[in-house]
Amino acid sequence: MEEVRKLLTRNDTKKWLTSMEVKNNDSPYCKLCCVNITSYTIGKTCGAHTLCKYPPEVIGPSCKGYVNVKFTPEEQAAILDAHNTIRSNVASGLESRGDPGPQPAASNMRMLMWNNELATIAERWGAQCIFGHDKCRDTVLYPVGQNLARGNLATNNELSLVDEWYDDVVYFNKDEIANFIMPKDGDHPAGRYSQLVWADTNQLGCARAIFQQARGANISYQEHLICNYGPSGNIPNQPVYKVGKPCTSCPQGTACSMDYSGLCEIEKKYGRMDKLSVKSESSMGKTAFLMFIIQSCNIYLCLYILH
Repeated sequence: MEEVRKLLTRNDTKKWLTSMEVKNNDSPYCKLCCVNITSYTIGKTCGAHTLCKYPPEVIGPSCKGYVNVKFTPEEQAAILDAHNTIRSNVASGLESRGDPGPQPAASNMRMLMWNNELATIAERWGAQCIFGHDKCRDTVLYPVGQNLARGNLATNNELSLVDEWYDDVVYFNKDEIANFIMPKDGDHPAGRYSQLVWADTNQLGCARAIFQQARGANISYQEHLICNYGPSGNIPNQPVYKVGKPCTSCPQGTACSMDYSGLCEIEKKYGRMDKLSVKSESSMGKTAFLMFIIQSCNIYLCLYILH
């Protein structure tokens, strides 16, 4: 297990890159092997990426009355704002709940940015109408975490479902902030909350699936909310965040956000990102982009610069 975890360090990215090769296929996602770093018994899943396994525009057999309703830019902004507001609240030391609480302030929590690739993966999985985690959703850059929620379309909305994840803080032991403990069955009672506030996560992409659900003679519309997070959180034996005064341990290339107090945002010299954009080489220039990737790496992969 420890040998596999070493592949996630900056010093062994070449070994990791070699382990990612699978087979020849027209889709680059079919060449990815996903590694479940949220488990103590890390396993590798190859050739089963969600964007490889499920063709576009094909609805899963579990879907009845499926409606493809994409998030508008305004809805994306609202979901992103809900996440960053929660992270700002926790990072600023304002969360009193817990088992036990209160939750201490964070010195290194990143501000989230919207990521269209993660949203596309979430949308493809949502079109299967299966309430559960897909087996392989990683990108070339990093492992990807995931939160799920479901509710009746008539009584729930996306923001209330995000709040549902946040409310899991009541089950979170603040002692796990320094060393996250994942139960052997992989079902942490506060796992949705810990992913929500995982400090190194800085990319977010979400989608919804709306379809019919029959209960006896009654038919209602069910909504699934799928949010993907990169890089993934909930890594056993790793810190959720660094405890300390907000923004005092921001990673290189980031500084305290002007919009969300306590969160670390990319500095202007790297070309401050629009909140619904993904950082790209073309928007920054190659040298600045490579520096951004290198400085953003923690225990995650910098595969982009090795390709």
